[in-house]
Amino acid sequence: MESKSDIIRLLEGINWDKRDSAPEGSIAELRATFGIQLPTDFERLFNYSDGGSTYSYKTPLTIYSTKEIIALYKEADLYDKIPQALIFGGDDGGIVYCYDLREKNVQGEFDVMAVYERTGTLDDPIFHCGGLHELIEALISGLKI
Repeated sequence: MESKSDIIRLLEGINWDKRDSAPEGSIAELRATFGIQLPTDFERLFNYSDGGSTYSYKTPLTIYSTKEIIALYKEADLYDKIPQALIFGGDDGGIVYCYDLREKNVQGEFDVMAVYERTGTLDDPIFHCGGLHELIEALISGLKI
């Protein structure tokens, strides 16, 4: 029996509004849309829950579904300001969470940034961390973005 990944244990330990896992083929479509191997925790999250949210902390967190992420990318409005990103969620109040696709960090993953939806750039993030797991840990620890 496969053990649960750290991201799944983390989500099960908080008030996570779980959804069904991502539909078959949607993770591969997400990979193809962005032309990258998805960060490990990100892909594991979608195998567990196709997005979801928690509002139990100072800063809310909504992670979009695979379909919503692809639709947002095709719409392209936000990508004019942050073109080398994969926008995957937000706080439902003007901040978006995204992966910085310009280069991988020392762990071989993409960093996560929080930027203002209308004016933010990857060069001037509100918050910057090494990945999704780290973002969620910071938010449940009381970080106010």
